Amino acid sequence: MKKKAIPTVLSVILVIALMATPVFAKDNQFEGKPFQEIWEAIAELQEWVGNFLETDPVFVASPAAGISSGDISDWDTAYGWGDHSAAGYLTSYTETDPVFVASPAAGISSGDISNWDTAYGWGNHATAGYGDGHSLDAVDGNPANAVYVDYEGDVGIGTTSPGSFQLKIVDSASGGAHTLDVRNSTSSDFYRFVNFERTGTVPPANDLLQIKAPSGSSNTFQFIEAQRGNDVEFKVEGNGNVFADGAFSGGGADFAEMFHVSTGPSSVEPGDVMAIDPSSPGSVVRATQSRSTLVVGIYSTKPGIIGSEREWDETAGDSDEADGIQMSPLEIRAMMYGEIPVAVVGIAPCKVSAENGSISPGDLLVTSSTPGHAMRDDDPKVGTILGKALESLSSGTGVIKVLVTLD
Repeated sequence: MKKKAIPTVLSVILVIALMATPVFAKDNQFEGKPFQEIWEAIAELQEWVGNFLETDPVFVASPAAGISSGDISDWDTAYGWGDHSAAGYLTSYTETDPVFVASPAAGISSGDISNWDTAYGWGNHATAGYGDGHSLDAVDGNPANAVYVDYEGDVGIGTTSPGSFQLKIVDSASGGAHTLDVRNSTSSDFYRFVNFERTGTVPPANDLLQIKAPSGSSNTFQFIEAQRGNDVEFKVEGNGNVFADGAFSGGGADFAEMFHVSTGPSSVEPGDVMAIDPSSPGSVVRATQSRSTLVVGIYSTKPGIIGSEREWDETAGDSDEADGIQMSPLEIRAMMYGEIPVAVVGIAPCKVSAENGSISPGDLLVTSSTPGHAMRDDDPKVGTILGKALESLSSGTGVIKVLVTLD
């Protein structure tokens, strides 16, 4: 049979409508009649539709041209999940997996990821999103890295390795100006020009201010020099010598020398009258004989100035803790060398006895038969005088202030 021409749009619509009617089934009673031709036309239409390629340029250029049957299937599945802002994407989602919710990843936002991507483009980093340091060069480019700030905020001037210091200044140049010059040109009142303060409790062996110079340095260089105009008021030299134009107030009222106690520091206590021990040259013991010419002074309670044959740095490194107990330098001296401070000049509390009569201010005092106590003596021999009483004792024993004036 001769093939029919492609039906018009109206014919196609009619044919499709007729296909939906059972009377036109291929095996029905009308086979071989005019309706047979209609059936053949339908077959041709089905073949044409199955092999059709869209050539409409408007459709081909549109986003719909790229939609596949797989896309439609996916969209149908996604549609069943709920509302979406765009095809195939959720508008909101709440994670309920307890493992994920408890993980660090649960707090990561799209903004975080964007920032990390930006930071990654900057190069190497010490930690995610942070630089390992930033430096500023001098105006003329020399030196480079004149000021350096690491990722923890520690600052290095003249160094890119501030280490554990919040501020570290290194001056490698020889001669020239001061390494650090702090000035205030205003004449108005201000509370402090420079303030060093630690708000937390300072543990043992921690220095708020430490000044160091290498060994072999000149004895006459100065750790500290304080000037008023051109007048040097105070200075500390490299050998430890201290010079001052003003007075010194140490909080105590006597000058004490460090003496070794032959019977041990634990055998005496502050306020005891001390005497030279003939059996142990250079050592002292508690005085036990009256009117002794061996009298040397009083075990000082709170010395204002301390003299010693030893250098203080021999015990400075050990003055932080001993067996877990915080100790003062004097306690360390007692423990390590068996030494105590003995007041030889000035005012110090002293144990006294009224065994030779009541004591009044101005009375001369000598050693007594009561161990560690002084007594009044109206006619003392040369070499036996401990000092003068500044307070009174009517009877018994007690402690009074005494002006130590050995004679």
